[in-house]
Amino acid sequence: DDDEDDEDEEGDEVPGVDERLLVSRLWNEENLDEEDPWSEGGVEADSEGTQTVPEAGSGLPDGYPGEEVAGEERELDGVRILVVDDEPDATRATSALLKRWGATVCETHSAEEALGELTKFRPGLLISDIAMPQHDGYALLVAVRRHEDSSGIHRLPAIALTVHSRESERRKALSAGFDAVVSKPIESSELLETLELLLDQE
Repeated sequence: DDDEDDEDEEGDEVPGVDERLLVSRLWNEENLDEEDPWSEGGVEADSEGTQTVPEAGSGLPDGYPGEEVAGEERELDGVRILVVDDEPDATRATSALLKRWGATVCETHSAEEALGELTKFRPGLLISDIAMPQHDGYALLVAVRRHEDSSGIHRLPAIALTVHSRESERRKALSAGFDAVVSKPIESSELLETLELLLDQE
């Protein structure tokens, strides 16, 4: 994460965005026999296969709540959520909360892996960490939004996860295409409230 305290001005270009490679990856997943419209000057999708999505619900940090609690309301029953975070413990912790509320969850650990699962899992909502190696959460959302615009498909609600609480970080995430921002470490009440607000808007 960038620890500089300088405020980003409105309209600044989102840093770290290499969306052409990511959109090429997504296009080739869905259109194997068609020319990639995003490919320019030899840009190609990553030839390596997507990583295996880890099994959820194992290896949670000590003391973390179980996936389901008897008698607790399952506010997210039927909601399919794609979680993206390069830290396995954070991914499992977020997934456990969502499953406890009734959601169906797909865990991924990179922007490229998330794009691969996007066309297979077909989530109703995306939760992505901002700070990830190679391609960050900003690059992921730019790729997703460009694909939606070019394909005319339904806009995917998206929540950004960030350790920074600065207003500049929130503005940057929203300008990149996220619909809401939740601070890390995650407060379960804040996450659930944000999820319900976004789903109510659908």
